[in-house]
Formats: sequence, C-alpha cells, structure tokens
Amino acid sequence: MTQKTKKHSIAVDFDGVIHRYSRGWQDGTIYDPPMPGVRPALMALQKKFKIIIFSRRAYVKSQGTVAIKKWLDKNKIPYNSVTKIKPMARWYIDDRAIRFITWPKTLKELGRLEKNYPFKNRK
Repeated sequence: MTQKTKKHSIAVDFDGVIHRYSRGWQDGTIYDPPMPGVRPALMALQKKFKIIIFSRRAYVKSQGTVAIKKWLDKNKIPYNSVTKIKPMARWYIDDRAIRFITWPKTLKELGRLEKNYPFKNRK
C-alpha cells in the first residue's frame, strides 16, 4: 500500500511578486497585470507544494482576500489559499525579504538595501 505524500506549503507574497504593483499602494486597487512568468512558475510549484498567497492588502475590506482571489482567478493564477498573515510554510517568496545568514551579514545587507532603495512608493 502506497502512502500519499503530504505537500509542504510554499508562501508567496502577492504585491510585487504575483501582482506587478508598479505604482505602489495608490488607493488599494489591484491595478496591474501579473508579473511576467508567474503563472507557469506557480503551476510548476503547485505540483510539489500547496501554494498559500499572503498579503497585508487582505486586511483592507474592499481589497481583502475576496478581491485577491477574484484577481487570481481572472488571471488564471494557481493557488490553494489566500491569507492576510504570513503563514507557516517550508519556503517563502517575498520581494521585501532579507535572507538571514549571520547578524553582521544581515545588518550589512539591510544597510546596503536602505541606501540603494530609500523608502518611497514605487513608481
């Protein structure tokens, strides 16, 4: 008897990773098309992982999980669930992440990023 292997979760950020998000938050609408290559990438990932889309945008009632799901479905983007919290997952794909190695290296990387990408809305 073979036992079905449970898929691990992979958590994928919505804005800037799936949704292009070229103008930043604006009024909260989901205005851009998908990032190039996202559909085939998530289709490939779905073979091995349960895909959880996470976004702080989901806290806003008018642009919550329902609006994100509608946009994902309209653009034929595969997913298993959408949440407003960063879920437990084996891996995370996020455009605003810093990979931890050691604290000195992490602080150096953070300083480099802050210098090269000062805080402002994307344009």
